[in-house]
Amino acid sequence: MIPRVLRAFVWLMSALAVVAYVFLAGRRLLQPALDPGEGAILEVATRLAQGGSAYLDPTVATATPVMPGFPFVVSLLARRFGPHLWEPRLIAVLALLGVAALALAAVRRETDNWTPAVASAGFVLMGCGLIVESPGIARPEALMLLLALLALFTLRVRQGPWGLLLSGALFAAAFLTHPLALWFAAAAMFSLALEDRGRLLAFAAGIAVLCGGGYVAASQLLGPWFNYFAWDQPLGALRFVPMGPLHYMGDQLLGRLGVLTLAAVMSFALPVQPWRGRGGLWMCMGIAALAAGMLATQSARFGGPALIPSVVALALIGPISIQRVTRHLSAWPGSSRLGGQGVVLAALTLQFIMFLSCVEPALLDAGVRAPAHAAGVADPPAAVAPAGN
Repeated sequence: MIPRVLRAFVWLMSALAVVAYVFLAGRRLLQPALDPGEGAILEVATRLAQGGSAYLDPTVATATPVMPGFPFVVSLLARRFGPHLWEPRLIAVLALLGVAALALAAVRRETDNWTPAVASAGFVLMGCGLIVESPGIARPEALMLLLALLALFTLRVRQGPWGLLLSGALFAAAFLTHPLALWFAAAAMFSLALEDRGRLLAFAAGIAVLCGGGYVAASQLLGPWFNYFAWDQPLGALRFVPMGPLHYMGDQLLGRLGVLTLAAVMSFALPVQPWRGRGGLWMCMGIAALAAGMLATQSARFGGPALIPSVVALALIGPISIQRVTRHLSAWPGSSRLGGQGVVLAALTLQFIMFLSCVEPALLDAGVRAPAHAAGVADPPAAVAPAGN
């Protein structure tokens, strides 16, 4: 009886996560800008749509660093409908829904169980909507993660040379959307180095050619200020914050994402190392997301968006780890498979309860709350009015 109740609760919360995210993000679409990054993305997209230079002298243009991938996609809509804030927001919302769908597919493939899979999708949406910031704000991280997860999923299910080529092309597109994609490409190469070194050389060569060639092409096509916005400015924002990683681990990973983090840590005690085997690709991705989050705490622009890769990674590897650990424990003498399933459902339920504890009354009352800006980032303007709008 109790497992049935827990299973129903997990499915209900996952469905509510999708409905709530779409509803709240939909209310955000036509509202004024609440973050300087949204204005920066729309400015670059507007110039691309009008055939101008994507990047201008930072003394006369926005100082927020933006890679060209996301603005380029936005510019396709801007050419048709004119530049409006709802365009990058809609793309970001659809990208995150795609990330949730990919997490569902990956967990379903690794666990052969629909309940952890739908819970993973719910964790993505609830985590990004409650821990990172309110739903509907335009972020390049969402599109980057969609492309990176597609690349990893392709590498997981396609074994031939075409799978390597497609995965490399997706990683190149993800890199031109946000540099964090290189962490996931490194995770893929590490996984291949452990399991299939024959494919590693071809994949590494493809990544070097596609990512390197794409960057060189962008440098030539987008003007002299591209390198400044792509690398100089983000690197210039780095500073030493010794307590940053501690707060990142304690407040987020061990706090709001504690159940998923604990499950991932416990999987290291299994006889088969969690990064081994083809399914180990996802643990390698999780380790890369953790490293990227730790480094991000050393930036003056550290804030909610930097947590998106960690939330998505734990939403994926957490349910997989819970399933693997309980399967191992239920195989011991005196244990039962039914009891193991109950533990899985209880763990998923506890993580949903943790997310529910993060709900702010203002989010329910108005459907809007301002994002938590990083220290050193100026407050956004009340509205964005890019040239040509």
